[in-house]
Amino acid sequence: MTYQYINLDYLYKHAAGNMTIVAEMLRLSILNVKMYRTELIEYFSNGSRYKLAESAYWAKQKLPLVGLVELSVKMNQLEKLAHTNGDVDEMRTLVQEFDTIAPIIIEELESELQHLILS
Repeated sequence: MTYQYINLDYLYKHAAGNMTIVAEMLRLSILNVKMYRTELIEYFSNGSRYKLAESAYWAKQKLPLVGLVELSVKMNQLEKLAHTNGDVDEMRTLVQEFDTIAPIIIEELESELQHLILS
């Protein structure tokens, strides 16, 4: 299947045919995206720059697994901005973008998981 945001080529390639691993990684990715969405909003709103940088760091590490490389790059930018107390408007834009696309990403991951389960 073709998706707007996720690309699962890497995940399927490295799972080497083990669909249990793929299903588990999809489940974990769904939970991670939900968690990062909540954390980024909370930490930005509270001005918790260290926590914001930490959450962005983990997001940038995990997102490429499901093909979210561009979003990972943006999380790297957010991490750097938060560490340096950089441009607040730019941080806000990055957090808002994640917030906007997270439901679509979750929907795509859930759709793939459902497809996998039914196959």
